[in-house]
Parts: sequence; structure tokens; C-alpha cells
Amino acid sequence: MKNIYNYIQRFSFILPVIMLLSCEDEDTIRVPDLDVATNFRIVRDVSSFDSTDPDASVTFTIYSESNNIQEADMYVSHFSLIDNAETRQFPLTSVNGSEITNDGTTKLTFSLNDLTAAMNKTPEELAGGDAVNIYSIVTLTDGRIYPDTIRVDSETEFINVTPNIVNSSATTSFSPKLIFPILCAIEDSFGTGSYLFEVIEGSNDQFGIPTFDESVVVEITALSSTERTFDIGYLSGFGFGATEFDFTFACNVILLEPTGAGLGCGGGGLAWDLNKGDPGQFDITDDSQFTVSILHNIFGDCGIGTNDPIKFRLTKQ
Repeated sequence: MKNIYNYIQRFSFILPVIMLLSCEDEDTIRVPDLDVATNFRIVRDVSSFDSTDPDASVTFTIYSESNNIQEADMYVSHFSLIDNAETRQFPLTSVNGSEITNDGTTKLTFSLNDLTAAMNKTPEELAGGDAVNIYSIVTLTDGRIYPDTIRVDSETEFINVTPNIVNSSATTSFSPKLIFPILCAIEDSFGTGSYLFEVIEGSNDQFGIPTFDESVVVEITALSSTERTFDIGYLSGFGFGATEFDFTFACNVILLEPTGAGLGCGGGGLAWDLNKGDPGQFDITDDSQFTVSILHNIFGDCGIGTNDPIKFRLTKQ
């Protein structure tokens, strides 16, 4: 009985407090408004440069739904494939926020000469496999910066623009970095047809059998003006079928993206990537023979060597 009495006393004390809070003015009890992030999207009319083209240029169309942009600064840098290094970011231009609209009328055009001059270079200093990179930094009227981790003369990290909006096609996206590979125009038929595929350097028997089929004729077809593909047997001694091998002619070197064989031992899978320290070579005036150079097993799967270099030679038949 005493316990019940004490409970009633406590409840009688708490009830007026609850009633007082419930009668508080609604306008004074609210969740603070959340900050709304900015958006800044750049659409480009080309995605690569031919360094031998004297008229090479790019037009950027800038979109933004934000009305609180103070300015947008753009920087340019050069990535060298041979050095496997990127220069610092050089100032390119600054756009006043009042000039940025969302109707497609905000446009900037730069020639390749303009971009290289900003880095104290010339187009002739760009090689196949290199890239020209464009960075964007947006400053809002309240001082916030997007992305706030781009630092001139330092590494680039983006922490306040997330992957779901970076480089999206929507106008609510953000474009912090645009990459322009350096390529050279070639004939559509260049490097196509029947080629003898040979392994000329590196270990091609990590499993006790040929990793890639050797001394076989492959059929190379064009995926685009510079991209090519062919099928090659991969661990065929174990009964596996052919795998697709894609590569790109880039002025004087052969490039390729990380490629998986679709096989593995529970890790990252068996895959290969470009050997940037010794890329394959070709002569843009002669497609009779060229080389392709890879690093095999880039994820260290299946207990065999990791990043083992292998070089192939392809000879027109």
C-alpha cells in the first residue's frame, strides 16, 4: 500500500511537467533546418584529346540549381603514364556564381593549347596514355567549400560529395574531376584482323599449364576508333573457355583497363591490369606488329604470384 502511495505521489509531480511541456508554443520547439548541399555539374562535348590535332578543344557547359554559389574555380593537371605521377593542379579559370545558371547557357571553351599553357607545357609534351585532368572547387556565399578536400599541390580526396552524386547525369550532381585521356586518331581498320598471339616475356605457366594460350591466331575486332578486342584461351588446359581481352591504341602505347577472367579461388579473382612501368608499344603508321604488356593476378588470388609481368606480341597474318 505504501508503494502504491509513493507511486501516486511521483506521478502527481510529473504530470504537471508533462502538461506544461505539451502546452509549449509549437513555434519554439522545432528541429533546426538542415544545410542544403550545393550541386555543380559540368557536361563536356569531348572525353579525350588528340595531342596531334592543332584544333583540339573542349566546351564545358555548367549547370547548377544552387543560388548560393559565390564562385567556381577550375584547375588543370597532367598525369604522365611513364612517370606514373600527376603534376600539381594549376589554376585555369574562375567563374562568378552569378554567371552560373541551370539552363545550359553557361559555357566555357578551352583549346588543348590553353590547357597545356596553364601548366607551362605544350601539347607536344603529352604522350599516349597520359591524361589532362580538370578539377572544380565551388565556394558558397557562407564560406563552405565543395569538395572541401581538394588542395592545390596535394593529393585529392572528396569527403563532402558522395559517390551517388559524383558524375551523375542528373542536374543535382557534382563534377569534382573530369579526366581526358590523350589518344591519337587512327584508321578504323587499324590493328584488326587475324594476328598471331605469342608470349614473349614473363611467366605464363603459374599453374603448371599455359595461363594464356600461346602461339595461336586470334581475331581482333574494333570496339571504337581506338579500342580493340579479341578472345583468347585462359587456363584452357583446365577445361575453361576463352576470355575477352580488350585494349586501346593510344598514340604509341597500348592501354587496357583492369580485366577479370571470371575465375578465382575465393579472393578477388584472377585479373590483370596495364603494366604502367613497361606498356606495350605500337607504330601508328604500321599495324603489322605490336606488343601488349600486363601485370597478372593483381588481387593476389589462388596462391600464385601477384602482379607478375607478362608481355605479348601480336603479328598480323
